[in-house]
This record gives sequence, structure tokens and C-alpha cells, in this order.
Amino acid sequence: MKKQLLMATLVGMALGPAVARADQAQPAPSWVDKLTLKGDFRYRYESIEQEGKEDRTRNRIRARIGAEARPSDDVTIGLRLSTSEGGDPVSSNQTLGDGATRKDVFFDLAYLAWSPEAVPGLRLTGGKMENPFIAASDLVFDGDLNPEGAAVNYTLGDEGLALLLNGGYFWLEERKADTDDATMIGAQVAARMKADDLHLLAGVGYYMFENLEGYGTIGDPAKSFGNATTGGEEDPATAEVSPLLYATGFDIVDATAEVGLTLGIPVAFYGDYAVNQDADEDDTGYLVGLRVGKTKAPGSVDFTYNYRELEANAALGAWTDSDFIGGGTDGKGHKASLGIQLTKVLKGQITYFRNEIGLDGESTDYDRLQVDVAGKF
Repeated sequence: MKKQLLMATLVGMALGPAVARADQAQPAPSWVDKLTLKGDFRYRYESIEQEGKEDRTRNRIRARIGAEARPSDDVTIGLRLSTSEGGDPVSSNQTLGDGATRKDVFFDLAYLAWSPEAVPGLRLTGGKMENPFIAASDLVFDGDLNPEGAAVNYTLGDEGLALLLNGGYFWLEERKADTDDATMIGAQVAARMKADDLHLLAGVGYYMFENLEGYGTIGDPAKSFGNATTGGEEDPATAEVSPLLYATGFDIVDATAEVGLTLGIPVAFYGDYAVNQDADEDDTGYLVGLRVGKTKAPGSVDFTYNYRELEANAALGAWTDSDFIGGGTDGKGHKASLGIQLTKVLKGQITYFRNEIGLDGESTDYDRLQVDVAGKF
């Protein structure tokens, strides 16, 4: 009994100060106010039917977690890790079913941004960053594309009405000392207006890709991603296949716009039109779309539909939407998506692609069904 009383006394003495401190509001460490953590996870069932190929079904995951630090009022440092297969620049999906092997994780974002207090509205960013150019759709650039280099964004105005000036210099491929590197220089002028029941967004961008024509394809040297190429022939003597080389350059002018209304529920019309001025043929792409509703509260739904045609040389195929026609250019078709907010943090979504691969001559049918459940924090 004495031993039990002694133990109880010692426990009380040890916990007493901690309990007393718990009753008092403790200030959070200073670094907590400077750091933001966020992430998301998505589970996807997918079915693909492509004419001339075996049907395919697969289960995929996408997991991302990032941190953004504000060591001072004008500096932001961001890092994000993401799943991916081989570091794909336009997809963070990982396919399941490879013997329960470990899944690859890559740096998806790694950047430093400076917003000098002397120039309100200015933001300078360097590193691997989210796309600094606004877009109403993914006609030219996949929504998951995070380019690498430097960017400048300047906003003149406020939330009601603003002029947006965006620019970037990005590295596509670093080559040997005696060979020019592949780069992209982009500039965009856009305007944004927001009112109670109306919002408008419109912009024109120019994206000049340097040192691609006559060089090997970006992303995968064995794939053209729909773009016109030369090479790829097999040498009968050695059985070696010559590399694929771009047959044209890319100087893309892209006009993008969105008009949103509140008619009891949110409704938005959007579109994109792109022309590659460096191509002699197959140089145009366009997209028109509609969004109805918005998922926020549990039980709320949204619906999205768009139709696009993207000629072979209208955009850099390695950077276009990875789901439409299986990725790349030289295709047309429909995309429809229905989403429902299951809980405050969980959303379910069904997406269907009804596409055709090949705009000149014979085409092949391409159908893709995606069923997603995603959560974020």
C-alpha cells in the first residue's frame, strides 16, 4: 500500500505542472505562423478502349504533399512531393498492381518567390513552379505541368478589375556544350473582372520554343506525342532505329477566355484558340466548353463538358493534356465530367472521353472512363 501511495505521489508531481500549463493558452512557435502544409490524395479506376489495341483497365493513385514557408512578408519558398511514373511532366498518377512494389516520389514543386514591397502586385519566381500563365482550359498546357526556370507576374488593379502581365523563361532540355539548349520564352497579357454575379477572364499569350526543330523529341525520345517528326527508321544492317526529330518549330499564339454567370447556380463558358506560327501545316487547335454548378457543401454537384480539335503541330505534344487521346496532339473529341461533394473533404467524380486519334486521313476511336475519389487537406 505504501508503494502504491508513493507511485501515485510521484506521478502527480510529474504531471501536475504539465496539467497546469495545459490550462493556460500557450503561444505557438514562431515558425508555425510562417509555414503552411497542404496535400491531396486521389484513387482512380480507369478503363481505356482504343481501336486496334487491347482494352485496358487499371487502378491508379495520385498523392501530393507540399509545404510553403514565408520567412518574411515578401519571400515565399515552396516545396511539394508527388507520386509519378518516371517523372512524367504532365501526370502525377501511379499505376497499382506491380507486385506491391514501392512507388516513386519526385519533387513536383521547388521554388522561391519574391514579391517586393516597393512594387505592389509584382511577383518574381525561380525554380520548378506552377504554370505562371492563366488559361481557361488545358488545350495547350496540361494542368499538371510545372515548368522550370524563371517567371514574372504583375497584377495591376484589384479583385474587381485587374490587368495581368505574365512572362516566363523555361528550360526544356539542357544539352552538351556544343549544342544549343531547348528553352521556351513566354509572354501573356490578360484581364480579369469580378462582380457579384459575373466574372470575366481573357488573355492572349505568345510561347516561343527555341531549338526544337531538327532536335530529338522532348519527354520520351521514342515518342512524337502527335507532332510531325523525321527519323524513326530502322537500319537494316544494324537494326538500330534513328532518333525522332521534330520536323517543325513551335511559336504558339494562344487566346483564352472564360465568362461566368450566376443563374441560380454558377454557369461558365470557356474556350481556347491556338495557332503555331512556325508550322507550315496542321498548325491550329481550339476548345469550347461549359461548366455548371460548383462542388463545395456535401451533396453539391458540378458538370463540365468540352469539345476540342488539336492538329498535329498546334502545340508541343509532350506538354498537352495527358488524358485526351491518351496524351499529345492530332486528335479531336469530347470530354464530360460529373462531380459530387461526398463530404467536406471528399469528392467523387466520373469523367468520360469520347475521342478520335488522327485528323488527316484514317482515324482511330479512343474511349476513356475515369472514376475518382479524392480528398485534400
